Parts: sequence; C-alpha cells; structure tokens
Amino acid sequence: GRKHPDKYHCLPCCFAYPQNSIKYPKTYSNYKKCLGEDVEEVNSKNGMIYILGKPSPIEKDRYSILPAEVTRILNTRLETGYLNINKGYVKKGIRHKNNQSFLSCIVNIVSCIDDDNSNNIDENKLKKILIEKFDISLFKSLHNGNLENIFNDPKHNLTGIQNFKKFLNNDKIIIDHKYLWDYLQRDNILYKSGVNIIIFDNNDILCPFGENIYEYYDENKKSILIAKTDNYYEPIYFLEGDGKSAVKKCIFNSDLLEIKKVLEISKDGCAGKHDID
Repeated sequence: GRKHPDKYHCLPCCFAYPQNSIKYPKTYSNYKKCLGEDVEEVNSKNGMIYILGKPSPIEKDRYSILPAEVTRILNTRLETGYLNINKGYVKKGIRHKNNQSFLSCIVNIVSCIDDDNSNNIDENKLKKILIEKFDISLFKSLHNGNLENIFNDPKHNLTGIQNFKKFLNNDKIIIDHKYLWDYLQRDNILYKSGVNIIIFDNNDILCPFGENIYEYYDENKKSILIAKTDNYYEPIYFLEGDGKSAVKKCIFNSDLLEIKKVLEISKDGCAGKHDID
C-alpha cells in the first residue's frame, strides 16, 4: 500500500489510530513535533532520559534545560536531546498544587533522596510538620523578627504565630517562598543540619526578604536549588547519565565549585538589599 509521506507528516492523513494519543508512539511523536513541542519517544532507548527545551511548567517527571545565565553560573553544558553519558544541571517537572507551587517543589526535593518513599509526604503533610515544629522563640527569630510583626492581627485577636499557622493551613491562597524561605533553612526543619535554599527567578538569583545576606547562607550546610518561572517553582537536579539511566541528585554540598560560586554571587548581589524579595 501507499506510505505516509513523512516529510509532510503535519498534513491530515489516514491513520488507523489517533495521532494525539501517547499510546501510539510514532504518530504521537510526529503530532507533538507539528505543534512545535519536543517529545521523548515512548519506550525508546530503554527509558533513557530525554532533556526538553520547553518553557515552564514542564510535564511531571520530565527534565528541561535551564535558562542561559543559570546554565552559565552552574557551569553546565547540557543540550536538548537524550542524556546518554552526559551530566549537568536541569529543572524537573513536578505536580503543582494550585497557588502553592513552592510547597510542591519542596515536597519533591525532600522526597527525591528516596524515590520509594516519594508518596509518603505531600503538601498537606508538609504543612502539618511545619506547624508542629513552630514555637514562639523560633517564630520571633524569623526574618529578624519581622514575621511576627507582619502576621500580628489584633483586629481579629490573633497573635502573629496564630495567624501564620492559619495562613499556612489555607489551601486557597497563594503561598510562595517569601514567608517560608528563612524557616525552611533552619536546623531540624527540612533537614537535621539545616539547608541553604537558593532560588533562581528566570536568569536572576533572588535576594531573601528582610535579611542580612552575609548571615543568611551557611557554607557548612548543604544547598538545594530551585528554578522559579512566574508562579511556578521547579527543583533543579543534577543528572549523570550512564548511557541507559542516570544518577539523580537534588541536594548539593556547598563546597562544590558551582555552588560556592552561586553563594558568592548571592552575597555580592544581595548586599544592602534587605527589603527586596
């Protein structure tokens, strides 16, 4: 019989199966390419990771290249295509909780060390853990004491800590990095020894709200990296391919040259910007 003209695969034709169904890899791949989207062919190359070149948000459990300046800072040279035996930093697609993508990103990162237990925590469980670990002394120390003033609500007879817990428990409002950043870095909150949380906003590194940057990060703690695009937060992973699969890392020693560089850039760029988030 007649063959489908491959170079004209964007034209309507007589396929036995729907082109827009992932169940049929070959026609699905052509269909997505016609839409200008990159796609990993299903069940190809023994499940080898494919690096996309798509804007955020990207599909859950897919990986995409980082913005150009972030790529340069992290000294990574990954390009779109199969990972093969290459290595470098990428952003990972996750499931985003509506208006609370930052929490979704944190859940993914604390789960990534043990993929088998990745379903043991979700945003609501994380909120519960964060609320249980709150005490007045800790709360008063966050953001140099500013958090207590921000959330104090005498009109509704709520103390700062009471109102903050109410804020955290609300599933319908926007909860981003601004008021959680300092708290999540502290010892025994996400990690026993604490952690540095570095957030890239497109090609920029965010400065922490109301903080002295020289005291904010600790080179003796490990670091996690987050890519923010509009209201979406996606974790940054390091992938090291072996030709078939990849070793994946989502928390990094701060003595790595690229992490040290990021911390130095943050300190230089954020110095004197205590009021910028």
